[in-house]
Amino acid sequence: MRAPVLLIEDDPTLAETLFERLSHEGHAVRMVRWDGGDTEVPAEEDALLILQLDRPATGHERQWPRWGGHGLVPVIYVGPRDDMAARLTAQRAGATRFISQPVDMDRLLLLIDSHLLATPQPPYRVLLVAEDAGRLTALTEALRSAGMQVELVHDPMLAHAEAVRVRPECLVLSRRMQACSGDEVAAVLRADARFQDLPIVFLLDEGDVRPLPALDGAGEHGLPQTAAPQALVTLVSQRVRRVRSLRRVSEDLRASLREARVLRLALDVHAMMCITDADGIIAYVNDAFCRALGYRRRELLGRSLLELDAAPASGYSAIWPGLASGEVWRGPICHRRKDGLQRAALVSIVPYLNEAGVPTRHLLVGTDLDELPPMPEACRQAG
Repeated sequence: MRAPVLLIEDDPTLAETLFERLSHEGHAVRMVRWDGGDTEVPAEEDALLILQLDRPATGHERQWPRWGGHGLVPVIYVGPRDDMAARLTAQRAGATRFISQPVDMDRLLLLIDSHLLATPQPPYRVLLVAEDAGRLTALTEALRSAGMQVELVHDPMLAHAEAVRVRPECLVLSRRMQACSGDEVAAVLRADARFQDLPIVFLLDEGDVRPLPALDGAGEHGLPQTAAPQALVTLVSQRVRRVRSLRRVSEDLRASLREARVLRLALDVHAMMCITDADGIIAYVNDAFCRALGYRRRELLGRSLLELDAAPASGYSAIWPGLASGEVWRGPICHRRKDGLQRAALVSIVPYLNEAGVPTRHLLVGTDLDELPPMPEACRQAG
């Protein structure tokens, strides 16, 4: 069985439908009837809540179920309609995802799987720098109660050393300090490339209306020191989630670029390569293509691929209409070399299609048949 799903409902008909489908998919579903009162719903740490409430919200005063033991339980809200009022109701109920009726069950199952199959994330690392620790006790406890790893620094002159040790994902610092100001601490850390994308939350004294420092990096936010502790928890959570998301994208991009370089190298070593625009004008050729046709690279760039066709009736000229419609083509082509001789190649041509399905470029990968080494004797005998 998969991780548990708690179905909190006030519409029995829809709840029964959701219960049957989720149970059929292997989820351990438990239905909880909520009467609109101040009810605590017990929620396991790895559970997912589906909040299916058909009645519209009447305002901020409405009481929602409280998730016992875990304040960060993911909630999918199933709303009666898709409009701003319904989405606002979901937000006030603590929902992390919204889906409207009639329920698209396939989409709902994808949302559930994305929650339950997600890799557990390590605690958010927060570095809190302030000389007056007494004023920040409630904020520190709130961050730790939310599962964050908090390190306190009472001497701002030690902030950089602690940041190097802790490698925080968010810096929370008092703006007004005696040894050095919060603005100076932030500038020192941002000057270190290791903390260039470090989110910074300034704790502001009452009456502090000075603009926040304009530093390169992930951006700065101000929060009054008298603000409710939950406001700091929410702000830190949002900033760390954003930074982690951007870092994952950056890591995926670097991995994709490394893979692309390896693939490009393999193709360059093994095959002829040519990229043209939609009209067949050559924009890129590799060394193998130049070598096979006897041209220098600069002699080919800007020319039409069709000019290299030694047999127009069966070559590029014949297949180009199909390529222009987005088809992939593979077959033999007879090229005319610069010295006038003919050269045979087995090529594959793949179009790059835009969102409308129209080719914008074409990638040609080919094997020079005249350069193929003779087949080994063992292979000939095996054939």
